[in-house]
Amino acid sequence: MKHFTSDTWTEGRVERLRALWADGLSLTVIARELGDGVTRSAVAGKLSRLKGVKQRPTVVRVSPPPRPKVVREPLPVVEKPQPTIAAAEMWHALPGTVPISLEELTRDLCAWPINDTKPYLFCGCKVARGSFCAAHASVGYRSDAEK
Repeated sequence: MKHFTSDTWTEGRVERLRALWADGLSLTVIARELGDGVTRSAVAGKLSRLKGVKQRPTVVRVSPPPRPKVVREPLPVVEKPQPTIAAAEMWHALPGTVPISLEELTRDLCAWPINDTKPYLFCGCKVARGSFCAAHASVGYRSDAEK
């Protein structure tokens, strides 16, 4: 590879370099135009050392305009359904029912626990939803709106 010395950059070649740069050509194209083994790096180095040669403005990237903000209406407030039995009464048998033991519990009877000590007792009403009667299902399950 040919190394360039101060003799390589004659006044004529420097003027041609300035003219090509002013025309907006890239460093690679200028190197090809000058020929005689001039590299892109040699052109860049010479341009950086020349006085009076202005740097080209860098390409300014224009960002797209911001998207308009989507205004969403607030979701309607849904009143939570009140359980059919009060929280304090959850652990008591429903009026008119007799609690059943674990041995008496079947799939069609409410499995809501009535107590937390032995003997374990359960509601025993007819199943309405899942494993519970309608009254206990209203307490034991969340509706889709509540999830």
